[in-house]
Amino acid sequence: MPPLFFDDLTPNALYGSGTGKRLTVVKVTRLNGQEVYINADLILFLEKSPDTVLTLENGKKIMVQEPIPEVVDRIVEFKKRCMPIQVPSSEVPG
Repeated sequence: MPPLFFDDLTPNALYGSGTGKRLTVVKVTRLNGQEVYINADLILFLEKSPDTVLTLENGKKIMVQEPIPEVVDRIVEFKKRCMPIQVPSSEVPG
């Protein structure tokens, strides 16, 4: 199972300890001000109660300072950068 979060994002951290599989990680801030990088593929759901709570697939809950829309935006933007849309050459005008 890939890591749940990273306290320090390094190029090796993006590749899951030598597995060759790129992880989708986003930076969030815990309530105590500590910045961590969460493996977004393992987020099961987000809830507001009143703080933002990330519930991971393993049941672990992480409370963060960012509002839910900001966390969602960070996940979407990161995935856009990692998985750009490729148009088949047959569809490119020319």
